[in-house]
Amino acid sequence: MDLDLYGRPSYPVVDALMADDMPVLFKTGFSKHAVELRYQNVPRLQKPVDQVALLAALTKAS
Repeated sequence: MDLDLYGRPSYPVVDALMADDMPVLFKTGFSKHAVELRYQNVPRLQKPVDQVALLAALTKAS
């Protein structure tokens, strides 16, 4: 999930996914400090993300 969806934070979408026990990870260009404290435990990949790192993070999250 990107932190920014059309200029708005994606946190409501993340909350809904997490409420349904869906694994979530952030793929973003923002630094770790841009992530709200309550989401610091969500895995974060820095853009640009190579496919190997993305696959490894998705495998670990599921």
